[in-house]
Amino acid sequence: MESAYKDGDTVLIYCWGKVGVGDVVVFFKNGQTMIKRAVKKEGERWIVRGDNFAASTDSGEFGAIGKK
Repeated sequence: MESAYKDGDTVLIYCWGKVGVGDVVVFFKNGQTMIKRAVKKEGERWIVRGDNFAASTDSGEFGAIGKK
């Protein structure tokens, strides 16, 4: 699957509640803004995956993410 977002795209972020499976999440990792999909909750942390499975840098590489 091709990436839904490209470098330079503008993304409007609206936070209205708790993250759920299938939600798109935006976070910062190693100085980069990342946009991924929440796929599984592990305690207080989330496993995230990119929609472009073949080319995505995601939890398979950097582990689960959580609030800071």
